[in-house]
Amino acid sequence: MPEPTRNILPSSEPISAAITLKQIKSGAELEIGFALNEEENMRFVNMSKATSVLAATVILAVAGVSQTSRCTPVGGVLMTNIGAIAGQTNLGPVFGDLQGSIAATILGQDSNGNYLVQHYWVNAAGETILLKVATLIPASTSRPGVVPVLWGNYSSEIAGGTGKFKGATGKIEYFGIADFNQNTLVLRYRGTVCVAH
Repeated sequence: MPEPTRNILPSSEPISAAITLKQIKSGAELEIGFALNEEENMRFVNMSKATSVLAATVILAVAGVSQTSRCTPVGGVLMTNIGAIAGQTNLGPVFGDLQGSIAATILGQDSNGNYLVQHYWVNAAGETILLKVATLIPASTSRPGVVPVLWGNYSSEIAGGTGKFKGATGKIEYFGIADFNQNTLVLRYRGTVCVAH
C-alpha cells in the first residue's frame, strides 16, 4: 500500500517539499521523511537557525530574570535616640530580618511640612543597605513634638549596598511614633528586599 503524502506548504508554493507519514502497526512508531530541493533546504536551515536563536534568547532572558534577583519579605522593629549624634542624627538598634543598627538624619522639611530623612543602615553582618532620601508625612496630633507615623506615610527605597545588598532594590515602610520631647522614636518596619544572586 502506498504511503500517504501531505503537502505542508501554502498553496502558492510548489509541491516540492512534502512530509511522508508511515505508522508501523506493531509499535506505533512514526517515520517522517523530507523531500526538499536546495533552495527550500536553505530556507528551512535559515528558519531553523532563526528559531534556535529566538528560543535561546527567550531561555536566557527567563533565566536571567530568575537569576538576577530574589525578593524576600522583611519585617521587624527599630528604635533610635533622636539627635544622638551631634544633635542632628538619630541612632539605634534594629531587630528582625534586617537586624543591626540604623542612623537617620532629618535633612529638613519640604513646603508641605513633610520631613526629609536620610537613613544609614548596617546589618549585624556589617553589610550596608543604601537608601534613597525618604519622605515622612506626619499625621496630626494634639501633642506638640509628638509625630505619629502611619503605614503608607513613611517609606524608604533601597538603592544597593555592600555584601549581599550590592545591587539590591526594594522598599521598606514604617509605622510608629517619634517623640521629640523625649528624643525617642520606635517604629515597626516591613517591606521587600530584592537581592542579586
